[in-house]
Parts: sequence; structure tokens; C-alpha cells
Amino acid sequence: MKWTMTTLAVICCASLARCEEYPKSHYVLEAQVKDDRGAPVATASIQGAKVALKKEGVPHGSNVRIEAATDDKGKALLAFESLPGVGGVSIQKDGYYPSFHPVDWIRDTHSSDYKAVLKVALKPVKKPIAMYAFDNTGNARGIVKIPVIGESYGFDLMRGAALPPLGNGETSDFTFRVEGDWESIESYRLKLVVEFPHPKDGVVEFMTPQRRGKREPQMFGSRLISSYHAPEEGYRGRLVRITGKPEQKQDARHQVDFHRNYYFRCRTKTDDQGNIISANYGKIYGDFNFDAAREEWGYRATLLMMTTYFNPTPNDRNVEFDPKRNLNPDTGIIRP
Repeated sequence: MKWTMTTLAVICCASLARCEEYPKSHYVLEAQVKDDRGAPVATASIQGAKVALKKEGVPHGSNVRIEAATDDKGKALLAFESLPGVGGVSIQKDGYYPSFHPVDWIRDTHSSDYKAVLKVALKPVKKPIAMYAFDNTGNARGIVKIPVIGESYGFDLMRGAALPPLGNGETSDFTFRVEGDWESIESYRLKLVVEFPHPKDGVVEFMTPQRRGKREPQMFGSRLISSYHAPEEGYRGRLVRITGKPEQKQDARHQVDFHRNYYFRCRTKTDDQGNIISANYGKIYGDFNFDAAREEWGYRATLLMMTTYFNPTPNDRNVEFDPKRNLNPDTGIIRP
């Protein structure tokens, strides 16, 4: 079997104090890259994360980029020598969405060598469109502060914001309310209820393995984690999420799971027979993230819609977003 191969050595230089105390390991990564239809992708660039020596009492070593290209069978072999601390790899090729993957190294039981096998399906760029996209990840301004338990509020998916008095949204695409018992930040049992106003409106859930944990916002895998189009059917107009922290317990219990994502249909109009005349579609990356808050903050709970994408063209189910054509000028988003 023929492999494209790149070999790099990360060599301890004389400036590193007693570097020989930290043994080097040999790493071999076998990569197989195909497209979304299973055909091999040639000349894809596979780049390893930068390697740096970071040991207490030892100066940092030089960063080294590890790189190889796939052959006509979509295969590549990266073999290198490094001090411990190798991260993940990114796969890139023009006309495809970049993909980043952590590497799960398996250590040889008889040596300090490591091996890994990585199979990747690159998604081609097809027909990206302009959308209203809002990214609230790590953005405190995107947190909706809910002052009253049991009261309903509206949320505008086009504006990515709650309606007044909680935000500057204009059209209520769904309502949300928090129910339950709130005694303090140390003792609460709360339920988030999300409801869409029209019987044909709602969300379709899809799961992604791109997050390492259900409360971890960082994503791996293809930069495009959704399908290219929202589904035609299967939308449900109501969902519930629960969170709670029993008294004297250290950890809260959450139903919120960032592996969940959603396609949505909203602003639906139908004829007398219930057939859809027009509707808008989009997607949400991440769950309906809600949690309790401290009373001294002036509100009892919070809601955070991590990343939302709204297609303004009625009846167009395309959700492949072009980051260069965001109709919301105030938010920079690189994930399509």
C-alpha cells in the first residue's frame, strides 16, 4: 500500500535545560479522506497542531507545523518524532469545508510509540447563501435575562434576540417561559418551555458528535455541521428543558446538551386546507441553553441561543450559510 508520507523531527536544542530528561516518542497517523459520497479526495492538506515543549522549569521549544497531502486514493501518512503534547489535525482543500479532529493516540504497550487512524469525510461547498446569522458563544450581550418565573416572552430568530422588554427583537417566532421553584442559586428546580405559535412551525432536532462534552461549546469535525437543507417535515412546536440543583448538592443537573442542534420552520402561512403557502427556514447550533441566576443580579434565569441562522427567502430550505454575506453586520461568524 502506497502512502504519502511526511516525517518531521522535533529536536531538543542546546538551549533547553536538560531536555534529555523528557523522552521523545514516535507518532504515526494514518489518514483516509473521502467526500460526502464516499469518493477519495486527493491533494487534501492534512496539518497537525503546532507542537511545543511546555514543561515546568524548561524553556518553551519551537513550534513546528506537521503537514502532508493525500494521494489519489485519499490517503496520507504522518510520521514524526515529538515530545509529549501532540494535539489534533485539520484537513483542508479548496472547494471543501475545513475539518478539524482531535487525535486519539494509542500507545504501544512495549514502547513509547503512538499510533492513530483517522477517517474523515469532507463536505464540499455547494450553494452558500446570505442569511441573518448571530453568534452568541462567549458573548455576554447575547444572554437573555429572565426576571419573572412563569411569564412568557417572545424571541425573534431573524434578529437573534428576545422581544422587548428583554431585547430588541421585532417578530415573535417562538415564546419561552421558565416555570418551577426557585429558592436560591443553591436550590432550584426549573423548566424551560418553548412553544411556536403556528401548528406547522417548530424545530427538528439533529445531533452532532463534534463536541467533547454536552456542556462544551467548542466543536470539532467539519466546519459545516448541518445538512445543506432543512427538512420538509417532522417539525414539533413545543419542547421542554429541565435544570435543577437540590439543596446541599454541589452539582446542578442539566438536560441542556450542546450536542443537540435544530432546524426550524417559522412564520408559516397556510391555505384553508392547511397546505403551506410560505414559511421561513433556518438552523440553530447548540441547545436552548438556559440556567438559573442569582437574585442579586436582578433576574432569576437566563436563556442563551448560541448560534442562529435565518434564511429570509420564503420557502427556501437552504441553510448553507456564506460567512462573507451575513445580513447581520454586527456579528462575525466563520462557521457556515
